[in-house]
Amino acid sequence: MTTLIIATGIGAFVVALLVTPLVLALCRRFRLYDVSNARKIHHGEKPRLGGVSIFVATLVSIGYIAAVLDPELIPLSRPQLFALLGGAVLFFALGLADDLWHLSARVKFGLQIIIALAVAWAGINVGTLFGTLFLPPWFSYVLTVFWIVGIVNTINFVDGLDGLSAGISAVAFLAILVLSLARGDYFFSLVSLAVLGALLGFLPYNFYPARIFVGDGGALLMGYYLATIALLGFFKQTTVIAFLLPLLILLVPIADTTFAILRRVVAGKPITSPDKKHIHHRILFFVNRRRRQQMLRSGEIIDDAARSFIEGLAHRNTVLILYLVSFAFAAVAVWLGLRA
Repeated sequence: MTTLIIATGIGAFVVALLVTPLVLALCRRFRLYDVSNARKIHHGEKPRLGGVSIFVATLVSIGYIAAVLDPELIPLSRPQLFALLGGAVLFFALGLADDLWHLSARVKFGLQIIIALAVAWAGINVGTLFGTLFLPPWFSYVLTVFWIVGIVNTINFVDGLDGLSAGISAVAFLAILVLSLARGDYFFSLVSLAVLGALLGFLPYNFYPARIFVGDGGALLMGYYLATIALLGFFKQTTVIAFLLPLLILLVPIADTTFAILRRVVAGKPITSPDKKHIHHRILFFVNRRRRQQMLRSGEIIDDAARSFIEGLAHRNTVLILYLVSFAFAAVAVWLGLRA
């Protein structure tokens, strides 16, 4: 088991670390860039297919786990295992298609529902709550689709700064890894470790100043893994606290997405309409303004070089602040989970 753990974590890390430069070269060769505009923070053109390296690393690692791990330690049937991996492929493919061809919000949302429904029908669904409360099939499917689509879009919405969605997802997978190990759930421990390793291998290229963005392909894939692993690993446990742990682990992106939806509904705008009022935008603007005020009070001249430095420092610090907040909530979730 120790060898498998080391091979899974290090293997996913190394694959992501080595594949990302190849993806970078591919994006530059075919000019697959995310171009800046009025609603985006970054300037200039950035490669946007970073999700490819996360996808390759996680699929190779999870396939290795399924092939090597003792079947008695895999709590999924063969159809469920294929559904888990098939859903990952489809959500990534949908995000990749959006990265390449910019699908409309209506098309993306509709296809997300269809994919989530197919995953639920194939056996990855809530089924029971607290291990004893059996749900009618139709309600189980509705709840599963709502959860998967909700978490997928939650991670996609928070993907607004360099390294933010990948870092917050890494924190969440670290918490899930610890809780799964504590329960002796080796399969989901290894799957969480595989995704965590892939994210850590990708983050050196994605943290500010990012050389490549995670893209919708990577964001949808991370959200799908978080949703399904939480669904399979926590929702079927018998304690109420286990049901609440994924919500606590993902509280920062869930809260941000909830307020964004309410804000747009109140304003009479579509819930998919972009704005610069997410929590990361607000912290970024606050940190940026505070640093400018400090420089002005000290009599320093804010030229283009100083302005660029201030923006970079604010960007990096905002991401680190949100990492810290996410880690704090994840630590509380782990503490509660270990005591339950």
